[in-house]
Amino acid sequence: MRLLRPTITPLFRILLAILPMSGFCGGAPTGLQGAALASRVRDEHFVGAEDRETVVSTELFELRVADAGDRKVVRTVAHSALEWAIAKSGLRLHSLPLIEVYPTTATFRDVTGEPGWVAASTHHQRMRLQPLSVLREKLAAVVRHEFLHMLVEDNAEPHTPLWFREGLVVYWGEDSDPAASVTMSGKDIDQAISSRHSETEMREAYAQAAALVREIELQKGHSVLIDWLRGGLPQDARGGLILPGAHVVAH
Repeated sequence: MRLLRPTITPLFRILLAILPMSGFCGGAPTGLQGAALASRVRDEHFVGAEDRETVVSTELFELRVADAGDRKVVRTVAHSALEWAIAKSGLRLHSLPLIEVYPTTATFRDVTGEPGWVAASTHHQRMRLQPLSVLREKLAAVVRHEFLHMLVEDNAEPHTPLWFREGLVVYWGEDSDPAASVTMSGKDIDQAISSRHSETEMREAYAQAAALVREIELQKGHSVLIDWLRGGLPQDARGGLILPGAHVVAH
């Protein structure tokens, strides 16, 4: 998700094993190092394969695929997914996103620095996907999820907490149910997502983040979600909210 703002350089992943959730965490190349690695490997596997690479520009996004046969499928899915994400969130992108579909899992790993069980990685306005042969029927859900991340990050105030950004994506995406009640603070959710100790912990952290967002909407209304995303959360809400009637904890 692509927010080129001073305090957030997000790198989001969506895990094949726990689709459609994604994670934000350390370990993969980021910043100038990550950009240099990605550019170098991309040149080898895309620019160096002129006989296979296809670049498509539309009014909504730019698409790069190593297999021309995938072009129509990905273009159709991505167009529908972005329109869905915009309608669902009420947000808009401020620049044209780039979608790259890699020919093999090995190539995807080399470019992103991610393990092979990660389905997609999005950094700023660039979405990088595993081959269609890997994603298969998950393609639409993955692309919708990643576009939601793009929209959230592109509209986020620089200091917006991770739990709020991730919670919005999971809650709006409706791909996974929020937790029945909130038992983790925002700080604990951030730590669980960032540490990547286990898929189970990450799954629970995402469910908790979505539950926090759900409680905010129930108590404050949908417009507050947008206002807080763009303008920043109140100081007393940054670590998790205590709202009347809500099962929420703060750190």
